[in-house]
Formats: sequence, structure tokens, C-alpha cells
Amino acid sequence: MDKETINHNLFVPPNKNILFHSHLGLGDHISCIGLVHYLAETFGNKVGVVCKECFLKNIEFLYKDFANIEVFPISNDNTKEISQVDQLAKQKGYHLIRTKVTEYQDFWDKTHYSNLGLDYKIKFEYCKLPIIENEDKILEKATAGQEVFAFVHDDEDKGLTFKYETNLPVVKNQKDLNVFQMIPILKKATEIHVMGSSVLCLAEILNIPLSHQKAFFYSFRDPFEEGINIRNKNKWKIFS
Repeated sequence: MDKETINHNLFVPPNKNILFHSHLGLGDHISCIGLVHYLAETFGNKVGVVCKECFLKNIEFLYKDFANIEVFPISNDNTKEISQVDQLAKQKGYHLIRTKVTEYQDFWDKTHYSNLGLDYKIKFEYCKLPIIENEDKILEKATAGQEVFAFVHDDEDKGLTFKYETNLPVVKNQKDLNVFQMIPILKKATEIHVMGSSVLCLAEILNIPLSHQKAFFYSFRDPFEEGINIRNKNKWKIFS
């Protein structure tokens, strides 16, 4: 995308760093990767990304390779979120930019971008993911060396389970890894079985399913029958 052709209604004072605050779910952070990099590249200043303490390891890993992007944790308490972010921006002297999902448009997260007058293509064309060390070791530990397997993302501890059918060996969500460290597993799997979660948002960024994959989405967590409306939904088989 030619940066000169992108229209936006953003104003950042000269020589001001940016504090970026979106909805603080992990899936929203994934949705806004491209937006964060767009802000950093367009205005040439540092961008501070606000995240909840519970997601700090994930978001620090996400931006670890980008010196112009920093991460600021705040409390997990939703009632204190706005005041904490306002205070942080004031203390740091950063220009605050906020966005969130205000309505469901063509895609579940489009208003993260349209709220700021930005083209939704930025989500994908400016997206940069972290370098993942030891991919082979991650795969070997998770799959026990199996080349063909089904990846299943559920969470029995939270009672979030679904019925799936596969004839392949099953690899479950790896709780010792952050979500981005599971990228090699997602890209290698022959089948993907996921519920509505940050993993689905990451799969969309990776354009999964890839040519060798079948993908199955279980929408039992979502208020709409077909679940999250992602860009490549037509490639997924959806179970409500």
C-alpha cells in the first residue's frame, strides 16, 4: 500500500511519542499489530502500547524485535483502565490515541481502524510478527515428532470444550508457550480446530488455513451463530 494514498484523521504533535490504547483483549492486540506499526512508521516516533498485566509476557514478546515500540502494563481492573491510561499519557508526555470496536461492520474489528479514518488493509499490510527462536524444538516438544497432526485449542480448566472429530493425533494448546510461540504449530498442523479466541485472531493474520490445512471453527462462545467474522471465513468450516 502506498502510504501517500492513505487518508486518516490523526494528528500527532511534532516530536511527540504516541501512547496507543485499544480494547485490551489479547485478540484485539493481535488485530491492532498492523495499526501499531503503521503509527510508528508514519509518525517516526516511539509508540507505547498499553496492555493489561495478565497479557504482559505476550505483548512484550510480540514487540520484542522493534526498538521503536514499547509496552506499558496497567492493572487488570477494568474500572481503573481509563484513568490509568490517562495518567500514564500525562506522566510520559505522550500523545494518546484511542480506538476500540464500536460496532460490527464488515469484519469484527474493522472499527479499530475506521474510528481513526484508516484503511482496514493496514491490519494485514503493516503487520509484523516477532522472530521465534527454536521453532524446531517447539514443534518437537509439542508434537513428539509427528509430521501429521490436528491442533485443538480448547481450555478444559475453564470449562471451554467442544466436540471435534479427527482421525489424526491431537496436539492441544501449549500452556507453557505464549500465543505467538505457537505460530510454528499453527502453520504445521494438518487440521486446525479452534474456538473463538486470540488463537483464531492469530490464525487470520497468518492467513490460515494454508494450502495443506483444513480449518474448523466452533462458535459456541460467540453471540452470533457464525462467530467472529474474519477475512477468510469462507475457508473455515463453522460449527455453531
